[in-house]
Amino acid sequence: SPREGGHLVRIAQEATNNALRHGHARRIRILLAQAGAWRRLTIVDDGNGCDVASALGPSSGFGLRSMRARAQETGAAFCMDSRAGLGTRVQVAWKCAPASDTN
Repeated sequence: SPREGGHLVRIAQEATNNALRHGHARRIRILLAQAGAWRRLTIVDDGNGCDVASALGPSSGFGLRSMRARAQETGAAFCMDSRAGLGTRVQVAWKCAPASDTN
């Protein structure tokens, strides 16, 4: 739906902003994939990385809280992986309802 699409765009924007501002990434890849009924948005960067437990903890910044909240609002799973010096991967996965036959 357009609303879900808007949430996904905002998640990609926030992850990209974080990669540039905090991770000092030189390369960012944004991937959208489908496997059966599942769809996945992945944002991967080659930046400095971070401590995920701290980044997603109770004192996390507004941007990270917003990404998680947007994923939850669309019924999607949110995952963030990172290693110091090896970049960060943000992933949102959701199951699509089967297309209805309108004939």
